[in-house]
Amino acid sequence: MKYRATVNHHRSACEMLQFLQASSPSWHELYQQQSQEKQRYFTSFEFITSWLLRWPVDVGVSSSFLYKNENCVGVTFFTQTKNTRLGVLKTKTLHLCRSGVEEIDKIWPEYIEPVLAVSSQERNEVWAYWLEEIMSQTGAHQMYQHVAPLDSLMSAAKHVSRSRCIIENREEGPVRFLSEHKKAASSLRRKMSQTSRRLDLTSASMKLAKNEEDVLRVFQKIKEWHLDKWSGTDTPSGFENTLFASTLKKELLSSLYRDGSQARARCYYIEHDGSIIGGTVLLEENSWAGFYLAGYQPFNDNHIHLGLWMHVQLIEILSSRGMLQYDFMAGGDSYKSIFSNRNVSHARARWVKRSTIYSYLLLSKEIAQKFFMNRNSSDNITKVKSKKEIV
Repeated sequence: MKYRATVNHHRSACEMLQFLQASSPSWHELYQQQSQEKQRYFTSFEFITSWLLRWPVDVGVSSSFLYKNENCVGVTFFTQTKNTRLGVLKTKTLHLCRSGVEEIDKIWPEYIEPVLAVSSQERNEVWAYWLEEIMSQTGAHQMYQHVAPLDSLMSAAKHVSRSRCIIENREEGPVRFLSEHKKAASSLRRKMSQTSRRLDLTSASMKLAKNEEDVLRVFQKIKEWHLDKWSGTDTPSGFENTLFASTLKKELLSSLYRDGSQARARCYYIEHDGSIIGGTVLLEENSWAGFYLAGYQPFNDNHIHLGLWMHVQLIEILSSRGMLQYDFMAGGDSYKSIFSNRNVSHARARWVKRSTIYSYLLLSKEIAQKFFMNRNSSDNITKVKSKKEIV
């Protein structure tokens, strides 16, 4: 098969969106031609539109199309940043489906892969070719692909020839496959019972926000609780970021008018005595649902476990709707293992172009770090043996 890639530069994200909306086939059409496994909320055109419309106008963006025998089969976007690396060398870095600006990227997209409508057998090899073409056409030294399935990254890495792949920031992503039964531990059943009795909760206490008024009420409560919980910590709430808050609110509201097969964000909430006491935002796509964030009214009571209670209810609701996966997404928080029966490993790929000064310097730095790590490890073993001999 003959492939070719094009790169188009745009002055702003809004300008790129207009360009993409006028393209044929559209982003959405190519997205729908992928297998459901590759259709994930953060690369849907619905989310991309809500997010990019809020980017600052001075952030330049580039789009890229991939052609197979002159038929368009892929589309993606990226940004470029220039920095001084290793103290002396000016480098150009690409950020796939991100801005490269921390404040803009705090919406934390996951499952970052190109929209690519080819067979699963050729997908990894095609992406390897495509990313190297993008780096070649832009003169980039490296490309970051954040929070992507590790299996996909490793498979694509086998096919690159002009670059090498450095895997960073590995994270486990617990998933509950809803068709597989998992017996709840006795400790979880006890906490569920305690919570239900203390607050007089039933399955009817769990509701879905179905109109704009309810969405805005739940959103505001989740925002308040989330801000309070993470205030003053090393990982402050995303709601402190106005772009994050406005993008999420827009997605929740516009999702009310999308059909069931489209990517959408939804609010579930717990109602107690006419008041909202907990809320969760789920991201949904076909038969997949991803847990995004939650907020709960704080209770000074060790027998109330609203988070656990809500996850159990959500699993029941999603199962009854015929959903197949409840994905807790990247991050191995201990509570997630209570509900999951599988793990998906996520990581960041750093695609570095070979045969450049930057690549050689980076490789030298890696070798030096490994040498000193091994040396320190050997020295520690020697010290332990010496102490034992003295004793």
